[in-house]
Amino acid sequence: MSLHLLDSAQPQQVIDMPPDVKTFDLIMPNVTVPANKSTLYWCQILAVPKLTSKHHIIKYAAIIDKPQIAHHLIAYGCFQSITNASLYNTGYECYTQSMPPELFNCWETTLGWAVGGDELVHLPPEAGISIGTREDVQFFKLEMHYNNADKKDWIDQSGFKVWYTPTLRKYDAGTLTTGATVQIIPPKSIFTTHGICSEECTRKFVTEPEGLRIFAYVLHSHLLGRKIRARHVRKGVQIGWFGKDENYNFNYQQIRMFNSEKRLLPGDAVIVECVYDSSERELNTYGGLSTMNEMCLAFLFYYPRIKMSGCASLVPAQNQVDIFNASVVVADNG
Repeated sequence: MSLHLLDSAQPQQVIDMPPDVKTFDLIMPNVTVPANKSTLYWCQILAVPKLTSKHHIIKYAAIIDKPQIAHHLIAYGCFQSITNASLYNTGYECYTQSMPPELFNCWETTLGWAVGGDELVHLPPEAGISIGTREDVQFFKLEMHYNNADKKDWIDQSGFKVWYTPTLRKYDAGTLTTGATVQIIPPKSIFTTHGICSEECTRKFVTEPEGLRIFAYVLHSHLLGRKIRARHVRKGVQIGWFGKDENYNFNYQQIRMFNSEKRLLPGDAVIVECVYDSSERELNTYGGLSTMNEMCLAFLFYYPRIKMSGCASLVPAQNQVDIFNASVVVADNG
């Protein structure tokens, strides 16, 4: 059992629901997780309710059918119309050749849950996730990461329940993904990597002088992660933290609320630092989707929403091909 004392997990505040609140479910039905897959990423497109005016999502709950194999569940926002009706009737193994191209365009993290986290999430009373207009999410791509360590056959039906209302709050909320996914961790070592959201990026996309109000965060790596730190840098000097866990536990990935909101101003930087322990590995560990691969991410929950969903370090695809002397790039989630 793990207990994080420095930052509180998502508090279960008593927030009055407006009388006009409604709900909808985003469920992926009858997903087959086969015994021969230790890691499976499964994706499916699900529709947002048809609305004629702007609404706000103010609360959501993860519905985890098989917690024994559930690693994380994310609803990514799709902002372009998807006209192929057949895409709604089936799921696909994520990020493989079988996944339709339309699903690759859905990258804005909107709803999320990870192992060890609370199922119920309240947004702050000042903000909600906007749906119902042409500029908003038109569909969701649900992505479930199954960690089938025991290699058994499973049938899963997980997803989210969402509360929404036409009674609008003052601000639209968003999620900013920072850090890095592409990395090479040598074996038998304590190794540190960094991902940077640069001053240039925030200066370009954070246009309001008062900046973004960060109200919560989630830190994320896989099995080798031991420490994760999200540094807040202004004018080249660290002024605080957007998240810090000196005893990171893969099985405890909760949304942690700040007691007082942090401000990300234009020209600020976020440096996400991960410390890995690969002392029991015999080979290199690479960045990737599998539980046996690694990531180094900090998800920052904020308002008012901007037109940037991710701000992270990324090695260009051609450079990756050159590093590994590869001629073909194939996704392997097994």
